[in-house]
Amino acid sequence: MVYKSNIGVYVVVGYPDYYFHKDKYYRLNDGSWEVSFNMKRKWAPVSDKKLPSGLRNKKVCKNNKKNK
Repeated sequence: MVYKSNIGVYVVVGYPDYYFHKDKYYRLNDGSWEVSFNMKRKWAPVSDKKLPSGLRNKKVCKNNKKNK
C-alpha cells in the first residue's frame, strides 16, 4: 500500500480503484463505492457520506473513468 496524502487514504498497489483507510477497504465497482473489512471477502455498498473525504471528493464518470 502507498499512502496518498492528497486524498488521505492508502492506495492498494496492484488493485486498481482499491483503497484503505483506518480499518476498512474501499473499492470503486461499476461506478459505485463498496466497503469491506477484508479485501477478499464480502463487500457492501457504502454511501458517499460514509466514505473518507478524499474518496468522496473523487469524481466518477458514468463510464467508470475517474476525474480528480
